[in-house]
Amino acid sequence: MEDKANKKKAAIAVAASAAVLGIIAAAVIFLTPKDLVISEICAENDGNFEEASLRDSEGKLCDWIEIYNPNVKAVDLKDYTLCRDGKADHAISGGTIPARGYALVYCTKNGFDDPDVISADIKIPKGEECTISLKNGGIAVDSITAAPAPKGYTVCSGKNGAYITLATPCAKNSEVKCASQVIFSKESGFYPDAISLEMTASDSAGIYYTTDGTDPRTSDTAEIYSDPVDIRDRAGDKNVLSAMDPMKIQLEYRPGKVEAPKDEDVDKGTVIRACAKSADGEWGLVSTASYFVGLSPADHSNMPVISLVTEPDSLYDHETGIYVRGKVYEDYYPTDPNHLYNGSIPANYNQKGKDWERPCTLQFFESDGSLVFTQEAGMRIQGGWSRADYQKSFRFYARSEYGNKSFDHRFWQGLDTAEGQDDDSFSTFVLRNGGNDSNFLKFKDLMLQDMTDGFSFATQTGRPCVLFIDGEYWGLYVLQEDYSQEYFTRHYGVKEKSVAIYKNNALDEGLPEDETSFNDMQSFISENDMSIGDNYSRACQLLDMENFIDYCAVEMYIFNDDWPQNNYGFWRSADGSEYGDGKWRFFMFDTESCACHYNMKGAEKNLFEYLDEKKHKPLTKMILSLLENDEFRTKLITRLMDMGNCTFTPERLESFINTYSDAYLSEMPAYYLRFPTNRTVERSSMPMISRMTKFFSNRQDKLIEYLSAEYDLGKTRTITVTSESTDITLNGCEIGKNCDCRYFDNSQITLTAEGKVTWEISKKGRKTEEITDRTLTINVTDDITIKARS
Repeated sequence: MEDKANKKKAAIAVAASAAVLGIIAAAVIFLTPKDLVISEICAENDGNFEEASLRDSEGKLCDWIEIYNPNVKAVDLKDYTLCRDGKADHAISGGTIPARGYALVYCTKNGFDDPDVISADIKIPKGEECTISLKNGGIAVDSITAAPAPKGYTVCSGKNGAYITLATPCAKNSEVKCASQVIFSKESGFYPDAISLEMTASDSAGIYYTTDGTDPRTSDTAEIYSDPVDIRDRAGDKNVLSAMDPMKIQLEYRPGKVEAPKDEDVDKGTVIRACAKSADGEWGLVSTASYFVGLSPADHSNMPVISLVTEPDSLYDHETGIYVRGKVYEDYYPTDPNHLYNGSIPANYNQKGKDWERPCTLQFFESDGSLVFTQEAGMRIQGGWSRADYQKSFRFYARSEYGNKSFDHRFWQGLDTAEGQDDDSFSTFVLRNGGNDSNFLKFKDLMLQDMTDGFSFATQTGRPCVLFIDGEYWGLYVLQEDYSQEYFTRHYGVKEKSVAIYKNNALDEGLPEDETSFNDMQSFISENDMSIGDNYSRACQLLDMENFIDYCAVEMYIFNDDWPQNNYGFWRSADGSEYGDGKWRFFMFDTESCACHYNMKGAEKNLFEYLDEKKHKPLTKMILSLLENDEFRTKLITRLMDMGNCTFTPERLESFINTYSDAYLSEMPAYYLRFPTNRTVERSSMPMISRMTKFFSNRQDKLIEYLSAEYDLGKTRTITVTSESTDITLNGCEIGKNCDCRYFDNSQITLTAEGKVTWEISKKGRKTEEITDRTLTINVTDDITIKARS
């Protein structure tokens, strides 16, 4: 009995102990904090939710990551980091998550003016799958592998894995599942033979696709995908967009002088736009691809290829199309039925502003055929009167509302930022038709800017490329940098928001105080006597005078007859940096209407008679006023002589013409076939080169004649410079190892050698003088021979 009693007591004791341990275990479980959870990721914030609409210190919408706290106590985020695809950890700025509540971590490198806003410098890629991990003290506590989601949608964590759904910031996740992005079995690109294209998408009840550039979610031409799509060589297929009556899209030519291209003269590819729909009826993200069968960049002079895919109505709709004369012209016509045929006539294509921006998808292929990026963007027609051309220019915009905020590719080799880094991120770029040069060379403006790139004014970089629109060849373009606030930030290191741009008599970017500053500067210089030293000193505080002298010297030397009444641009910044001194500076563009562009009549035009004809124009008033100042005039005349001595010598011009002709002219026959007029390489391109060469061969002699007649400058002197080994610059211009130059009496010139040299200076009837230094500055009073001896 006693044994049984003892056993019973032991059993009760064990049970009691077990109960206590259970209570303790439960308490431990209850008291141990649970891991935080990544509940939602938004890679493309559309700003439609107030809870996720805060803007960073640069005023930009941010992507966001939502974190859920399952605990009964708030959790401090100070030790937490975020990581993408196992790469670098990005610290979360701080903050706490309330008990069983949510916190949004905004993804931005700019931070917020409000320190209480939680952020991290992490970028979520658009249109790509990625894995986002949350770490505590370097140890991962949760992660989500996110498929590409439509703009404003999110990827959420669920019991059966991540899924795409409607965004619910700071609230319980929606259970409505949307389809993911369509994946193509073949990458966009160039194929020698026909291909069979398959399409797949998870969480999909069906895939819809189009081949005409229209949106498969709304298009009446959309087909439902069931079997692989055969994509073949489309040589000789009927033109679609290219078949548009040219008189509906241009006013460059009168009726009967222009025609639509033949079917066989327009190379064609196939564009696919596809989108999946979920069982709940929700659309996924539209995927776009471009396929060129039987074609390669080699068929277009080994140039980069840009495929632009857009709704045809974005270009050709009568009311809203940006490529046509359209309703704007239709409304104007009755008021002036006998109008001129040029770009001044109102039409859809010369309307400006964001209201005339249209969405598109860009696919960029480098010259080796490799696909560099696929990106949603905005597009507008770009230019002045050239908007009325048969082939029009485009400006493209990377914006958060389309997806990526930048085009992240090194378009131009050798282009560096102000910090010396590779320049590989742009918010805008231009495809230029060549302006006045569109039916001749296309490269004239770019070549002239390249030849003067070493001067102090801003210039644009560019390269040739070809464009296809909705699969149809659209001809040769210049892929060119765009002048924007971002441009001056990249090149000069000023703050983007501080940049003001004044172009062709109007403030293009900036604040009211910038316009006031410009008007005050222009009025002061134009209306005051610049021969008075104090007035000129004040002008130099408002305007970067060396910059202005460089700019005027080039425009005058090349005799741009679309200047100074047009095609001029100033910029400034007042952020306190090196170039943020508030002075106005120049940038060069649209120089192609120069050097006897259309005929040789301008070769005999006196420069000062020309300026007098334009004396009522604002920029001309400034130039004529400043020419009254001895210092300005002397420096400008010296710079004009530099143009003939160094920049536009026959040898240098020939070298640049040959280089650019080799790069561009092989594609011009295809362009002329695509946009049929009476133009050919033989009738248009080569005569342009001949006129330009002839103009520059005589230009310095003509300028000496005009300057001598206008001012008492004395004789022109010959300066002969030779070097044994080192290269030399003359007034900042590279001349190599020898140069025969001409300058007026009393000009000042500066020679600089790469290394330390001894200069031997010889003048007729005088003893040779020797000076040992890298730099030599002399006043011209006679013919001089200068030798640089190492």
